[in-house]
Amino acid sequence: MWEERESAPTRRHHNMAPSAKNNKKSNITLAIDSEIQNLIKNISEAEGLSVNSKINSILWKYISFYKYIEQDTSLIVPSRSVNFFVENIDEDKWIKEYSDMLEEIIPFFF
Repeated sequence: MWEERESAPTRRHHNMAPSAKNNKKSNITLAIDSEIQNLIKNISEAEGLSVNSKINSILWKYISFYKYIEQDTSLIVPSRSVNFFVENIDEDKWIKEYSDMLEEIIPFFF
């Protein structure tokens, strides 16, 4: 199911971090809000990166992860919250919810 949804470029680069040695580069002109540009500049400086490197990182994260979060209307939950839920919700309720979710997502297994 996952691979059916992936585009060819994403599938080709799945589990591969881009490296400077084997990546072909393209130049584009991009118009972005000044506020976004300033935020990216400040973040990249704080991380010791170039703005170009930071933007490439943001784009890679989007095409390899966040795109699917948006597509599936999923939710990113901090690990602290997950630990709280696991420790404080009855195990039978977890099993029931997880089973219901799996039946919804992957009906051919049930």
